[in-house]
Amino acid sequence: MHSLIAALAIRRGGLRQADSAMRQVSFILLLAVAFVFGASRARADTAPAFVTSWGDSGTANGQFNSPVDIATDSQGNVYVTDLKNHRVQKFDSNGTFLLKWGTNGSGNGQFVYPVGIALDAQDNVYVVDSGNNRIEKFSTSGAFLGKWGSAGGGAGQFWNPQGVTVSGNGT
Repeated sequence: MHSLIAALAIRRGGLRQADSAMRQVSFILLLAVAFVFGASRARADTAPAFVTSWGDSGTANGQFNSPVDIATDSQGNVYVTDLKNHRVQKFDSNGTFLLKWGTNGSGNGQFVYPVGIALDAQDNVYVVDSGNNRIEKFSTSGAFLGKWGSAGGGAGQFWNPQGVTVSGNGT
């Protein structure tokens, strides 16, 4: 078994996982009926079935060096935090590379170990920048929109944050 790093997202009945050991993204369809008929929940007693995967180890477009988390936007595009390449990569729903953003650093739009990722109802992308103790906000095209947090234990501060989520109503 390969060890997985914090990487599950359910959307439209499908389970997606980022596999840091294999350095690829795999898609598993939980319940075909739920996907086809638009059901919002997959049944726990249905065995998952492998659908597809993409990616390889490396630094080129579409390659990963420890993918950690994964999220999808309203158009079905897939976003993956690529921990040791200090970036976010965006793919279409078939796994075709679309774009990437981020480099190693502490400036706006830079990361030191991006881990968590989530999108809100307006398709704004929130990335947990663990090494910089902050959360950064981007457009779906990777344009930097803002940031929150700094190192510490006070209000609005973080120590090595790991995840981010969006509420059920998309905010």
